[in-house]
Amino acid sequence: MHGKSAQASEAAERVAEMEPQGSGSYVLLASTYGGAGKYSELAEVRNQMRRKGVRKAPGCSWVEVGGARMHAFVAGDQEHPEAAEIYTALHGLMGWMRGRSGGTFLR
Repeated sequence: MHGKSAQASEAAERVAEMEPQGSGSYVLLASTYGGAGKYSELAEVRNQMRRKGVRKAPGCSWVEVGGARMHAFVAGDQEHPEAAEIYTALHGLMGWMRGRSGGTFLR
């Protein structure tokens, strides 16, 4: 966050030694390297996770609609009864954001 990838790397490696199957330190380290533009290091962290069988839990968001109902969304979830409509809206929104940003922040 503060551009101190060396310190973040050391801290994350120590946490990984204490909790080798925990994904948090790997995710922190990968995010740090990505933010610093160190893509080969980021790729190595992801390779380490694969080799060690470490898996990151999918992201989850909660959305309240009309103050009456909560909806939970998990990354890649196709089980929601309105998944087709949700993903159609999401793809449209992403296209709109790409156009507004010149496509620089969304893949």
